[in-house]
Amino acid sequence: MSYVKLTAKNSSNTTTELKCNDSGSINIDGSAVTQPISASSLPLPSGAATLTEQQTQSTSLSTIAGDTTSIDGKLPTTLGQTTKASSLSVTVASDDTVAVSDSTAQTSLSTIAGDTTSIDGKLPTTLGQTTKASSLSVTIASDDTINIDGSAVTQPISAASLPLPTGAATLTEQQTQSTSLSTIAGDTTSIDGKLPTTLGQTTKANSISVTIASDDTVAVSDSTAQTSLSSIKTDYVDRRINLQYQRSLGNCYSLALVDATGTTNNNFYLATLFNPSASGKTMYIYDLNFGANQTDLTSGTVLLQVLKLTSAPSSSNGTIKTPTNMKLSSTNTSYMDILRDVDPLTISPGDVIYNSKQTFSTTSGDMEYIEIDLNLKDDMIEIPEGYGIVLKVNRNSLQDMFSHCNIKYVEL
Repeated sequence: MSYVKLTAKNSSNTTTELKCNDSGSINIDGSAVTQPISASSLPLPSGAATLTEQQTQSTSLSTIAGDTTSIDGKLPTTLGQTTKASSLSVTVASDDTVAVSDSTAQTSLSTIAGDTTSIDGKLPTTLGQTTKASSLSVTIASDDTINIDGSAVTQPISAASLPLPTGAATLTEQQTQSTSLSTIAGDTTSIDGKLPTTLGQTTKANSISVTIASDDTVAVSDSTAQTSLSSIKTDYVDRRINLQYQRSLGNCYSLALVDATGTTNNNFYLATLFNPSASGKTMYIYDLNFGANQTDLTSGTVLLQVLKLTSAPSSSNGTIKTPTNMKLSSTNTSYMDILRDVDPLTISPGDVIYNSKQTFSTTSGDMEYIEIDLNLKDDMIEIPEGYGIVLKVNRNSLQDMFSHCNIKYVEL
């Protein structure tokens, strides 16, 4: 390209050279001087933010802000177990069941714990920009594009008093969005404070409290206990099906004793069963057979009694007896302190729970029998910590009398 040299004088009579090309166009270098321009009706650049789009976003953010406020109001106000009225009502899917939690029923929670650990290991360890090796790999959608300004050159312009183009973003609209975002931030912080701090099973105090819907029941999936929780009382020992379940867990025990001494003590204590104060268990006797028989020719009265104990007998005053776990493969041991052939002078029984009285005859060769028989169709004896029972036989000086007991109980 060739240039033609031109000169011009300004108002101070100073000559300035101007360069133009063969076509008559003059090249102007305005890099050192701000060039005033008029942009009152400039069109928006391709891909620029618009007021219309911001207003659409503002409407969505306002809806989200209202929804998060509503969600926050429907969650329990604190972590930990609380009352039904203050808990979140949930329901089990109509085609689902809830497995009874036991050592063989923790598979789901273990899977969840494993999955969350796996997910955690696939996320960056910290927030903010980091190296490629420590970042999460993503890919752009196949129908999406990324707008890139590849000029790499800053363009100096003066726009201190330019009017906003039609449809441009505004401060007022941004402030509306900021208000909604502030509400969302507060609600999400509140929601976060009402959720457990970690995944996995934790204590009641650190768990979220929920309650089953008032018109719902939870199906128990145990093979021996397919019945709804609404028909099972909370003590778990008032139905045979639950005793079978507790037995399968190794929580049921049997005690069998026979007094074959035939002694003539008037007050004979066949056995004592006592629940220690620190056992952490409650004992429920659901089957008790306590009886005596004699073949003596002397007549007399026999009284069998089940009495309450409020203090533990000393182990030195009788013979320690270990009950048998009714799940023969179980290694669980009973928490109860059991003694047989207890010295009657060493304990002071309390109230009578059950008794049976009978007068034996003197007919030669007769075998006469008396018993107290309690089983599941009747009631159960509940023995909390710090209490117990004693089985008492009053022989009234009869000879050749033998007593026995068979007791079944569950510890919860």
